[in-house]
Order: sequence, then C-alpha cells, then structure tokens
Amino acid sequence: MPHHTHAKKTTFELKDQSKQHQSQAEEKPLFNLLNSESPKINANNSNKWGNNPFFKQQKKIAPTEQKSIQPVTQPLTLFEYKISAIWSVNDEFKALISGHIVKKGDTINELTILKITNKDVTVRRKKKKRTFRLGSLFYDFQI
Repeated sequence: MPHHTHAKKTTFELKDQSKQHQSQAEEKPLFNLLNSESPKINANNSNKWGNNPFFKQQKKIAPTEQKSIQPVTQPLTLFEYKISAIWSVNDEFKALISGHIVKKGDTINELTILKITNKDVTVRRKKKKRTFRLGSLFYDFQI
C-alpha cells in the first residue's frame, strides 16, 4: 500500500514578538505574504506580476506619432546603349543603337545624336558630349 505523506504547513514568525508600534499585519507584510494561502495583488495594481521578486516595473512610454516620410524621388535613368551597326544611305550616315535606327539630330531618351561617321557616334546628354565607337556599349551616367 503506498504511503501518502502530507506536507505540514509552516508558519513563519519573527523571534521577537514585541508589539510596540502597529498591528502585526502592518508591521510584517513579508511574513503575512509568506503565511497567506493565496498571494494578493495590491489594489493600486503596482505589482502586476504577483510575488515575482525579479519583476521590475517599467516606465510607460507614450507612443510617438510617426510622421510619414516622403522619399526624395529623382529620376534615375540607367539606359544601356549599344552601337550595333553604322551605314551610309544617300551620303547620310545612320546607326543602329539598341534597336533604334537613328540619324543626326534624332533623340533616344535623353540622348541626342550629334554626329555619325563610318566608325563612331557622337552624342550629347545634359550639355555633355561624348563619342563612342562602333560595337561599344555605354550607359547614360557615362556621358
């Protein structure tokens, strides 16, 4: 037959039993807490975690109002150009640049064709000029 052991309830007391100031309940809150059957939470709700001695009350921080940040939008043009072919028709040169057939004065995106020779193409973008050879690959930011 199994033996059942019943735990004896221990009552905590101070060795010095003098009652000089206030009632025993107000003088010894820790002993009252240890001797009570169920822990009580303060009425002012300052101890939200019951008897947890490691809980530290955190200061409440008011949520800050988040302002919507509008990103600065700058047009980012990263067009790739490849000069694939150059030919002459009726004494005028034409070029095949990234699938576009162009002649002097034509514009692709922000790129204006200034001059086409049998070996290269001169272009302008935002007041800057640059010449590229047949077969070369270039980008907007290079001009």
